[in-house]
Amino acid sequence: MNMTESSTPPIALVTGASRGIGAALALAFAREGALVGVNFLSNAAAADAVVARCQADRVDAVVLVPNCPICHQSLSLAARELERARSEEHTSELQSRGL
Repeated sequence: MNMTESSTPPIALVTGASRGIGAALALAFAREGALVGVNFLSNAAAADAVVARCQADRVDAVVLVPNCPICHQSLSLAARELERARSEEHTSELQSRGL
């Protein structure tokens, strides 16, 4: 199933997403309509550029903190934040349809 067929977009948390395969995956998820969390190790500027490219596709994307010992906690927090954004978007869509 194409991700854009769903009324609520999936969430993609991509590690190593500031360049290479990770960046390509983040952009591919964005093109398919997923909300994207971009995680990086050391290149914040490159991660910001990936987020900007995702947002150019009219997709919510956020930069996550660099990989670190508390990365799992950070990813969990980011997932909750993206889920909240998805819920708000879904509620707006239902309201615009008069439901």
